[in-house]
Amino acid sequence: MVTQWAAYDGRGRHRVVAVVDGEAVGQASVWAVDGMGQTGHEAEFEGREGQLAYLVRPDYAGRGLASVLTRDALTNAFGRLGLRRVQAGCFANNTASWKVMEKLGMRREGHLRENAWIKGEWVDSLIFAMLDREWG
Repeated sequence: MVTQWAAYDGRGRHRVVAVVDGEAVGQASVWAVDGMGQTGHEAEFEGREGQLAYLVRPDYAGRGLASVLTRDALTNAFGRLGLRRVQAGCFANNTASWKVMEKLGMRREGHLRENAWIKGEWVDSLIFAMLDREWG
């Protein structure tokens, strides 16, 4: 049972932390990055996109914490932080992770073939994203 949610800023990241019985069991982080754009229009793209990452301790997996954490992080990304786009990635074989992103309405934008070396083999990665106007 989640007993406390904490949100704080540090080093340009916003973190939402799940705390159970005084112990952190998961977190989601969003940090602002620059988008792409033309010189002279930096105000339109600098710091307007976000990178999203989340994790839940394995012994707390399957309880919906990743969805709650990620939803809170996206709410802050598009609300308080004013980002226009948020992107996240995962390994393609991590079904639970990409299902969290799909459940929250993130769109699968890319499938990278054998781009990461994990546990002695090349694995695929997936890229998901969402625009501010798609949230809510």
